[in-house]
Amino acid sequence: MTQHYLIEYGYVIIFLGTMVEGDATLLSASFLAHRGYFRFVAVVLLAAAATTMANQFFFWISRAHGKALLERKATQDPRYARLESWVCRRGVLLLLLSRFLYGLRTAIPAVCGAVGMPSITFFVTNLAGAVLWSVLVGLAGYLGGNILALLLDDIRRHEWFAALLLLSGGLGVMLWKSHGSDLRRAISALLAPDKLGIESATLLVRTKGKSKGLFVRIANDL
Repeated sequence: MTQHYLIEYGYVIIFLGTMVEGDATLLSASFLAHRGYFRFVAVVLLAAAATTMANQFFFWISRAHGKALLERKATQDPRYARLESWVCRRGVLLLLLSRFLYGLRTAIPAVCGAVGMPSITFFVTNLAGAVLWSVLVGLAGYLGGNILALLLDDIRRHEWFAALLLLSGGLGVMLWKSHGSDLRRAISALLAPDKLGIESATLLVRTKGKSKGLFVRIANDL
C-alpha cells in the first residue's frame, strides 16, 4: 500500500519533501529513479523548483519585514552581525553555495532579503544554486543505486529498504547535527556511568556552599 501511494503521488511527495528536508528526499528519489520508478530528470527539476521557491519565500518575507529584525539581532548577537557582513561582501557566492552550508540554508536567503540584494540578482543566483545542488545530490543518489545494483544479486527485493535507509540516514544526520551534543552526553553516560557519577559528585561539592547560602537567603526573606 505504501509503495502504491509513493508511486502514484511520488512527484508531489518529492516536491513537498524537498521543501522540508531536501538532501534526504532528493537522495531517496534519485535512488528510486535509478530503479525505474521515477524519471531522473523530472526528480532533479522538481527538487530544483521546490528549493528555489522555498528560498524565494524566505527572501521576500525578509525583504518586507526582516531588516529591522536583523539589525536588532545583530546588536544582540555577534553571529548575526558577522553573517550580515559576509552577505554584504560575498552575498552572491554564499547564496550560490548556501544549500551545501548546513545551518545557513534558510538564513542566507533571509539575510539577502534583509540587506536589500537586488531581486533579479537573487533570483538568478538562487536558481543557479538550486540547479547545482539538485544535480550533484541527485547524481549521488542515482550513482548510489548503481553501486547497490553491483553489490546485490536481487536488488528488487531490497530497493525500497535501501531508499528508506537513505532517507533515514539523511534525517539521522540532520538530527545528529541539531542535537549531537545531547546524544553524545547520553551515550557517554551509558558507556561510562562511573565517570558521570564522579562529575555529578564534583559539581555537587562545588555548588554545595553556594546552595547553602541561597537557602539561607530564602529563609531570611521568608
